[in-house]
Amino acid sequence: MKLFRYLFLAVCAAFLPLSCSTTKSGPAQAPDKAVYITDKKQIQLLPPECMDGHYAALQLFSGSFGTNSFISQIYLECSKTQISALLFNEFGIEMGSLSYKSGNVSFESSYFPKDLKAAYIIADLQNVYYDVPALEKNYAGAGLCFTRTATKDGSETRIVQDGDYIVELITVSPSRKEISIQNFLRGYSYHLEELDD
Repeated sequence: MKLFRYLFLAVCAAFLPLSCSTTKSGPAQAPDKAVYITDKKQIQLLPPECMDGHYAALQLFSGSFGTNSFISQIYLECSKTQISALLFNEFGIEMGSLSYKSGNVSFESSYFPKDLKAAYIIADLQNVYYDVPALEKNYAGAGLCFTRTATKDGSETRIVQDGDYIVELITVSPSRKEISIQNFLRGYSYHLEELDD
């Protein structure tokens, strides 16, 4: 348990840049939810209505930050009213919950620091599951580029760029059963694999 906690906290460090109270104009946004994509450029979280459909599944969540790695199960639900996730340890015991609803982000867990910037995790989930035109407009408003390309088999590649520099690369398998997220600027990556019922 202590090892898992240490590894997860190391990954969480990737999501702890300084907060900022400045907001930008653009598409409909949740108030005061700034997420720094680079050290100088920020976006605002999109409202849940920008979700592309509905998704709910149990997933195997694995990731790395530097030389540290972790693995866990999460139950993730993304809808037009909220994003919610329950995190479980290897024994199936709940370790925490993450939610984004009515413009508010909350993260509750006795295992993780109170100052965890959960908005950064929500931003990554939005990059995977939210409506592409809304994401494109949101990133463009921050001077960044969001692109999506798809292949005939339904696979997708989603990229966040600052000029020629690729900040984040996301690959999505058909029907979103496997997702990989690599953030080259912050030095973290994680993989989500949908588990069979």
